[in-house]
Amino acid sequence: MRVTGSETALRLYNEAGGHRPNILLTAASAATDSDQSTAYLERAYEEFSDEKPWPDFDWMERTVRRSADLGHTELALELARDLVLKAQTEPSAFPVFPHIKATRGLIAAQADEAEVRQSLELAEGFFPQSDKEVVGLGVVSGPIVWGRSGLDAQARREIATLRALLGDLEDAIQLMDGIEDPVFAWNDILTSDIPIEHLNTLLDAAKKVLSVEEYSYVRTQLAAEMSRSDKTEAQASWAIWTATAILEAEQLTGDLAVIIYRSLVWVGDNVDDQNTKGLALTRMAQAALSSRDYGDLIKAGFQWYQASLGP
Repeated sequence: MRVTGSETALRLYNEAGGHRPNILLTAASAATDSDQSTAYLERAYEEFSDEKPWPDFDWMERTVRRSADLGHTELALELARDLVLKAQTEPSAFPVFPHIKATRGLIAAQADEAEVRQSLELAEGFFPQSDKEVVGLGVVSGPIVWGRSGLDAQARREIATLRALLGDLEDAIQLMDGIEDPVFAWNDILTSDIPIEHLNTLLDAAKKVLSVEEYSYVRTQLAAEMSRSDKTEAQASWAIWTATAILEAEQLTGDLAVIIYRSLVWVGDNVDDQNTKGLALTRMAQAALSSRDYGDLIKAGFQWYQASLGP
């Protein structure tokens, strides 16, 4: 798009049969003119809002985020506030989720905390009081029961994440209590957006319900995310500290072991720590040889091969 120009690229896309408005977000990123970029974002948001049978709240939130990422701060806040309004007035299959997306949009747009909390309270107000409540009717599946459809766990994860971002740690932990598939759930909510000073409290809660290996997995995935180049020095330091602690602990040998050590190889690469990378490679190979699983052996062999190509 940058080579041909956004307008030419959009025309070619439409002539080729493309019709999804998400292409406009790409055009907004590629545009060299601020007004043109803003126009693409406004057009995309409007088209997502007009989707039937109900607005596409997911892509509306993404449009808010893209606006913020591109530096269109006033537009981002304007769209986020409109998203809050539409979450209250437009139809939706499960109303709790549009309000969650609206809250995330406000955070991305750097809205006042009071505004964010008000939106989050609206989301929680649409949370069914019973996990046995029928919240919809599937054409094939029949009645959709809140607690047996995955919707309850998804809503709890997403609200817990927002509570953690706001520093409401006890509320976040309470939402996670008894949640299905806890290793997935904790891995989902523990993101690099959460202030580092809040992580120990959340990780202590996760540790109580996860096995040693599951707990190592959750910490490793967070460390890998924090070690990427766009993160802060404090996040990179936390990542390498966590990686060192896991590597100095007892060798892991379960189903997640190779995945854990592979992620620690990435942490070592990302922060340019060859000692961490080397030890993670060795631990990964030991875990793969212990499991004798062909998939683990291939992963370990590939990482060793990649390492041999590096400096």
